[in-house]
Order: sequence, then structure tokens, then C-alpha cells
Amino acid sequence: MHEPTHELTAFVKIVADEELERLAEEAGPSSVAAAMLRELKNSRAQDRQVFAFHINECFFIGPIPDAKTEADLLAIAELTDLTS
Repeated sequence: MHEPTHELTAFVKIVADEELERLAEEAGPSSVAAAMLRELKNSRAQDRQVFAFHINECFFIGPIPDAKTEADLLAIAELTDLTS
């Protein structure tokens, strides 16, 4: 019987605006967090239904993912985790 050597431990987590603002303030205006905050604000100027998310060490901006999109994101996170 084959036992898995790697368990799926990733999950999609919404990053609260306040947390993203704190990270941007701590890391400075040229940081990834600051760029994400700018992108979030620009996206919300066009559509209020966007949020910041992270999976493992990857951050992204977008609407709340549906079940298929979330499964796809988790599969990508698992693949990138296996290759790093």
C-alpha cells in the first residue's frame, strides 16, 4: 500500500485590510505588501467585491473564489510547495 509522502496543508485565507495595512507599514512603500494594498484599493475603486488572500507564501487580490477555483489554487500551492 502506498502512503502519501506529502499532505495538503495549504488553505486560502482572507487577509484583513488592517493586516495588509500593518504589513505594508512595517515593510515600507516599495514592499510587496504595499503594492498589494495599492492594487486592492485600485481594484475596489472599480469593484467593491475584491479582497486580499494568501496561500502559503503567495498573496493575491480578487473576488472570493468559488469551490473549483479554490481547489485549483490549493493544487497550485501544493505543487509550488513540493518544488521549493
